[in-house]
Parts: sequence; C-alpha cells; structure tokens
Amino acid sequence: MNPNLWTEHETASASAQSDATAEFDVSTQVSPVQAMLDASTWTRADVELALRFLQIVLLAAALYYGVNND
Repeated sequence: MNPNLWTEHETASASAQSDATAEFDVSTQVSPVQAMLDASTWTRADVELALRFLQIVLLAAALYYGVNND
C-alpha cells in the first residue's frame, strides 16, 4: 500500500471549516473491518463457522431453484 495514500485527507463541507484537513498515521490505522472484528465478541472460529453455514444455505438454495426452475 502506498504510504502517501492516507497522509493527507481533505474534506469539504458546508460547515465553517470547509478546508479542513486531517493527517493520518498509516502505522496506527486499523481497517474498519478489523475494528469491527476487534469490537465483536465473536471469535475467528465463530465467523468461519457462520460463513460455512452461509455457503451451505446458498448452495442448497441454488440447487433448489435450479431443480425447480421449469
């Protein structure tokens, strides 16, 4: 990842600070997905099990609609 990507971030809004800039330190930033996982009470094993279950449900639905599609 390019370290210059997040060094400066300019935002423009209707507020009094229309030229506000924020500097981000790439080394301390956490992705939104990682932050959600860290805040969650689910473990990695729980997430993997849920994803496997979802795959089975989607496969079953695809098979059902494939067979019953007249």
